[in-house]
Amino acid sequence: MDKEELKKNFPGIIASVVVTRDGDPLEIDLPDNVSPQTFSIMCATIMGAAATANKEMGGEIPQYIVVESQITSLLIIRTAKKCILGCVVENGADKDSILQGMKEVAENM
Repeated sequence: MDKEELKKNFPGIIASVVVTRDGDPLEIDLPDNVSPQTFSIMCATIMGAAATANKEMGGEIPQYIVVESQITSLLIIRTAKKCILGCVVENGADKDSILQGMKEVAENM
């Protein structure tokens, strides 16, 4: 499965990005009113901050991160090629299934 199939197979995905760990956008599917640069940098920052916090506590790098709000959730996962895949999903969407799909996409990237 690739990123395009992910969006087709899992209803509720509003937007998605693939970015480098430094926050450079590689693949973008965002609404027009969202800055690709800002969104990409923030996804990388969130993943980096979580990794640092976990390492400080003797843990490992997180496999994924979920940021929930009242309307949407942001799901962020590392890919095999040292990038980050981020998806914004509607609340009510099956986040567990979407995360499984994201893991499959991330392993094939």
